[in-house]
Amino acid sequence: MRRLCAILMACCLVCLRCLAIDPASVVILVNDDDHESIDLGYYYALKREVPVENIVHIPLPADEIITWDVFLDSLYNPLTSWLVEHRWLDGFTSQRKSPLGKQVTVVNGHKIGALVICRGVPLRIADDPERLPPKENYPEEQLMFYSNRASVDSELALISLPKSRMDGVVINPMFHRTKPNRLFDVRPVVVGRLDGPTYASARKMVDNALLAEEKGISGRVYIDLRGPHQGGDDWLSATA
Repeated sequence: MRRLCAILMACCLVCLRCLAIDPASVVILVNDDDHESIDLGYYYALKREVPVENIVHIPLPADEIITWDVFLDSLYNPLTSWLVEHRWLDGFTSQRKSPLGKQVTVVNGHKIGALVICRGVPLRIADDPERLPPKENYPEEQLMFYSNRASVDSELALISLPKSRMDGVVINPMFHRTKPNRLFDVRPVVVGRLDGPTYASARKMVDNALLAEEKGISGRVYIDLRGPHQGGDDWLSATA
């Protein structure tokens, strides 16, 4: 349900030069309980000249889907503390937690060029009705958004905005920002995931991006125009 676009798409993740992201401003998140996640993070750092001290190790479950409790206690709060301690987030944290479980944090800004999440970090947060506000507080036309299931990546894009709501839809502040240099005029963190069906395929994404930068991109693109929505097909046709 959360539709904040936690942008870096894979192409931007593996091609920092495309958006002129300083490698020294990149933070890499790895699952410290997954050796492949760690290896992938260090490989990416090596190939993209990201300082190894920018790699944050957090032990996480192997599950793709986790609960809000696990997300907050195992990932969000520890990562927030690390980012504040290492001055990636300009602010401070306290030992108190909000009623919904977030560590109470005041953030004035951040210097994270991109947060790269490596394969092995959970993907999704399951819906938790007990954390939702009373249903009668929702206008009838918004009841379709009465949920708090979420993408881990999208929630981490909001780590610099700790007062963001945990239910419904968050408006994407990057909407209509078509120029790369304007992506960084907004406060959310640019987030992307280095992932694939296997460790080898995720690692190859890094190699293929370097190869494309060196030799350029060539080949064919096939676009499926079979519907079911004619409007979408028209957009794709215009793009092609």
